[in-house]
Amino acid sequence: MDTSLLYTRKARRISLTALIDVVFILLMFFMLTSTFTQWRSMEFKAPVQGVDSADQAPRVLRLASNGELRDPAGKLLLATEQPVMATLFEGTASLVLLPEADTPVQLIVTRLEEFESAGLKATLGGLAPATDTR
Repeated sequence: MDTSLLYTRKARRISLTALIDVVFILLMFFMLTSTFTQWRSMEFKAPVQGVDSADQAPRVLRLASNGELRDPAGKLLLATEQPVMATLFEGTASLVLLPEADTPVQLIVTRLEEFESAGLKATLGGLAPATDTR
């Protein structure tokens, strides 16, 4: 007697319905239990050419890549970790921030938020002109 005939079975097709049901349930579980980040928006006003109501020219500040704020002549106004204080810029109608080319975007946004929280009106200008470091 041939024993190979006794142990052979007909191959059955596996139904994918149960697998699809399990994947769908897992998908629903992860969608319903996950939390989504609340993104915070920041109002950004680009400088517009026009007449300033205070009849003052805006004060230009240079933002270094390490976070220092300097005036156009190079005088240090704020150190890297020093927060923006409204008293330092009193009497100024508006401020224009000129970041250096290698300044991180997050640092620019952080400084603009500091100006806003101090009650100062600041806008973002173009890139600061390159300095000659000979």
